[in-house]
Amino acid sequence: MSPAPSEAPGPAPPPDGRLRDPQVRGVLLEQYREARRRLRDPVLAWADVQGDPERRRRYQRARGTGGLVRAEWDEAVELVAAAYVHTLGAYGPDRIAGLFPADAPGARLHTLIGAPVLVSEAPARGDDWADAAYLLVWGGDLPVTRSGDAWRLARARYRGQKVVAVGPGARAGGTRPADEVLHPHSGTDGALALAMGHVVLKEFFVDRESAFFAEHARRSTDLPFLVRLEERGEGTYAPGTFLRAADLGRRGEHAACRAVVLDEATGRAAVPEPGVTVPVLSLYGREVSAGAEVLLPHFDAAGRAGVVRRGVPVTRLGGASGPLVTTVFDLLLARYGVVRPELPGRWPQSYADADTPGTPAWQETQTSVPAATCARIAREFARTAERSGGRCAILTGDGTRRPFHADTLHRALLALLALTGCPDGSPAPTAGSLPVRRTDPAAYWYLHTGRWRHESSPADVLASPLGRGRLAGLTGVDCLALAARTGWAPVYPAFDRNPLDLGGTFGDAVARAVADLRAGTLGIACENPDAPENWPRLLTLDSAEALGPIGEDGLRSLLGTASPGQAPDGIRPHDVPRREPASEGKPEAITPVGGDRIRDLLGIRDLLGPASPTRPPHGAPPRGVTRRAPGRQGKPEAAGPVGGDGGRGTAAPARAPDGIRPRDVIWHEPAPEGKLDLLLSLGGAESAATCLADVVLPIAGGRPGRGRTEFDTFTALAERIGALAAGHLGVREDLVATPLPHGDPGTTAPPGTVLDWRHGACTPVPGRTMPQLTVVVRDYTAVGTAFAAPAPESEPSRIGLRHLFLDHDWAHELGEALPVYRPPLDVHGLLGTARSGPGGQPEVPVRRLTPHELWSVHSAHPDDLFLPALVSGDGYLWLSPEDAEAIGVADGDLVEAVGPDGVTVARAAVSSRMPAGTVYTRRAPHAGAPGSRAAAGPLLKPTRLLAGHGGLAGGTGDEVTVVRRPGREVE
Repeated sequence: MSPAPSEAPGPAPPPDGRLRDPQVRGVLLEQYREARRRLRDPVLAWADVQGDPERRRRYQRARGTGGLVRAEWDEAVELVAAAYVHTLGAYGPDRIAGLFPADAPGARLHTLIGAPVLVSEAPARGDDWADAAYLLVWGGDLPVTRSGDAWRLARARYRGQKVVAVGPGARAGGTRPADEVLHPHSGTDGALALAMGHVVLKEFFVDRESAFFAEHARRSTDLPFLVRLEERGEGTYAPGTFLRAADLGRRGEHAACRAVVLDEATGRAAVPEPGVTVPVLSLYGREVSAGAEVLLPHFDAAGRAGVVRRGVPVTRLGGASGPLVTTVFDLLLARYGVVRPELPGRWPQSYADADTPGTPAWQETQTSVPAATCARIAREFARTAERSGGRCAILTGDGTRRPFHADTLHRALLALLALTGCPDGSPAPTAGSLPVRRTDPAAYWYLHTGRWRHESSPADVLASPLGRGRLAGLTGVDCLALAARTGWAPVYPAFDRNPLDLGGTFGDAVARAVADLRAGTLGIACENPDAPENWPRLLTLDSAEALGPIGEDGLRSLLGTASPGQAPDGIRPHDVPRREPASEGKPEAITPVGGDRIRDLLGIRDLLGPASPTRPPHGAPPRGVTRRAPGRQGKPEAAGPVGGDGGRGTAAPARAPDGIRPRDVIWHEPAPEGKLDLLLSLGGAESAATCLADVVLPIAGGRPGRGRTEFDTFTALAERIGALAAGHLGVREDLVATPLPHGDPGTTAPPGTVLDWRHGACTPVPGRTMPQLTVVVRDYTAVGTAFAAPAPESEPSRIGLRHLFLDHDWAHELGEALPVYRPPLDVHGLLGTARSGPGGQPEVPVRRLTPHELWSVHSAHPDDLFLPALVSGDGYLWLSPEDAEAIGVADGDLVEAVGPDGVTVARAAVSSRMPAGTVYTRRAPHAGAPGSRAAAGPLLKPTRLLAGHGGLAGGTGDEVTVVRRPGREVE
């Protein structure tokens, strides 16, 4: 009999288990109270605790082992405010970070004090999608995750809005308001988006040109811009870079940055001027053009890279020796596989051609969504946009950001909006607005949890066959450091000194900082991330699952402790229950585990490193790998990056487990533990963030009579920071580093050519070859008043100039200059690991999905039994009969799922309701326990670091896992 039948009903939603009063870690509260009585100043008391390494380490080791005690509201807020003020003065605002939605009260407070906000993208405003006539809800569960906006959807439905839900977990409550539901396999919905674009381009641009779409493409996108073609031999070409005014011999202040078009009236290349220039959208059919065959990268279902040959119309400017060019629009048609007569190359003949990338039938082989359904939805979406003047929208959710190649999915979705003249909800730049520190959460975790120390592959492992070797010799952390110092991506902390001290320099603070960088006396913080002066010091989380992606090593590096419920040094927590194995005949209550314990238990190889029976200590080199000796005290090491370690003399060049050495990043031995001084968690629901936090401030979530709201909490915190700052901070000048703004009218940065001033390719010039530097005056005594003042009005959505061609060295190198589909990352295939377990047992690669951890709390539809049944199956891995047969397991057998984030051992629940190639498993009871989803995956994707140049955040981890029988009996 199946241990957990597929039709088994789930449990009733449990009562709300949120905390009602603030909780503070007992060890920390005792130390703070003693220092507070002795020094009579909250800020000095916090500084006293942090100044004693033994006391600091004591409360850090208690994280995750229980010991939270109730505290009075005023005392808890005072402790947190004291930590903020001390950190601002001692280390700087960019050593403080918070994970919030972009429009949350916490994000507003952090913006006022200059602290970074960890957001991957700004949330769509409610009226952008609620006013749409046609809505695609892609990868999200709106009634659950955006309950405050859910009423807008109901109102829009009454007005006639059609809603189509897209996502593999489409049985969730978010699909109930939808008219149709599409179920692509996990991580493959980029193929669906690409095929929908194929239909739009063919039916509304080629077979019949929509006047509205064509006018929008000429006026508001880069589709008419000219692109140089690079010869690749045998009469074939590959897309190069935009043709710039400087390439035509034009002179001027921005000639090297201005892309050009072909003017319809004159037939000559020109920099487009609104109202003057009428750009040519396509060269097809013009007398001066001919056909040429271009090579475009293609990635099959297994992730293997290849090329497809497609024809585009071309022309040569300036005579026989001039550059050969085509338009972005012509390249886009080739990319999507839209055929036009008399052009060379291999083209699909109809939507039913399943062998040629781009067609609806091809996407069906990837996603299982019927080709006819894909074509019909795309046609409805475009037709509605044409008739309504662009009143269609795509509302994305968390499911679109988890796959490793999520950025390619987002670009395909943005292409759908750009082609149909629909706004994408991006805010318009506000003239005169102060710079804001925002950064990508996954890059933040990757850097500060030490995950870069375990890299085993170079960055060019993701390169396309058409790459030029631009990433050769670089690891992921090298790319991160390069993107930070050249201004492509925001990485915080920015420098190895307090930005309040840099901004307060006498005279021109920006010029002084640039001079110090050139002299090597000022360093880039991410080039030496493990040095204490570059550690993050204070982190605020408002998400129960925020720490879920970090993993065991990351918790040790960032927090100085093991995972929730697992005390360091074998200490058993006194107030966190630990489940024992179930009796014989019942499935063991085995939660996902990872790290050394499961490797020793099962003899499993490190998925991302070389095979070895044991794993080296955290951050240590494997056996047989030697390190260079650190440089002498007071001198930078000769083999280190330019600028060295600032005379600290504790660093040596890094070497990853496979001997891959980061070029520009300093290695410290041993690896640091416990970087954070304070972890603050909001909400109070049971989670890793609660168990590991030093302070927990419960919020009521707007429910009457249930305590303080999030706004009330941050209002009290802002007022207390302002009061304490009066005697410790006052008015300070903050030197803020922000990424280069690309695509705006005032852009002065060069095109997407990576010029590294660190290695002599250019000189550091703020806003051109390095981040923009701005001095911002901050009155910390007035933080409470500023926070209580009315917030600025929401910025209106805009269309602006929207790029479908991403002209950047790294985008070209990965084959992603144009929208492209890249399947889920296969770690085994990519890194060359074996397809069988340690005992030779067969393995099957699958995509792992995890139902929402708090489903039973959030759900308003208890009659929907599907997901509650899955959630109730603790210790089960739900898989299809085909996958079960492939590895020789039956219902109720033990299986292990091995991913880059650890190993999960569970019972197999075989169900015909599971699609082949996909498994469901419940998340760990506390997000963040070993074996839960990885934060940055096994690699850091370089294109996620392009930020203002058009890069979109990639996913937080790899979605491919292998399932097999355990290599040994589990006792």
